Amino acid sequence: MSYTKEKDVNLMIRTNLEDYTEEEFENIVIPHEENFNKYIEKYILPELVSFGIASGYERSAIWTGSLKQHYNSLKDRIPIFNEDYDQVIKDIKNLLEIKYSLLITNDDPLEIKKIEY
Repeated sequence: MSYTKEKDVNLMIRTNLEDYTEEEFENIVIPHEENFNKYIEKYILPELVSFGIASGYERSAIWTGSLKQHYNSLKDRIPIFNEDYDQVIKDIKNLLEIKYSLLITNDDPLEIKKIEY
């Protein structure tokens, strides 16, 4: 799957923000940020809040409050989540390979190779 309109565009990881012209920033970075935010809004937040409400209800661990209050409470937990970093990284690498045909060839600095089938 290609995320570019032109097949022969060279994809890259840029080293710093100065690598972008103002026009590229507006046409590349801003749409990327908007795309990322829309993905979180469409797929991550509904799943997160639904799971939190369902789990709280099933365990009798949910308190009286509005849906908006529960939404905000559950959404605000993301920054303090104490995840298993190593497992999440394994899952990320797996998803990148299976879903996006991308292979991480080096973690630091990040290097990615497109898998051609």
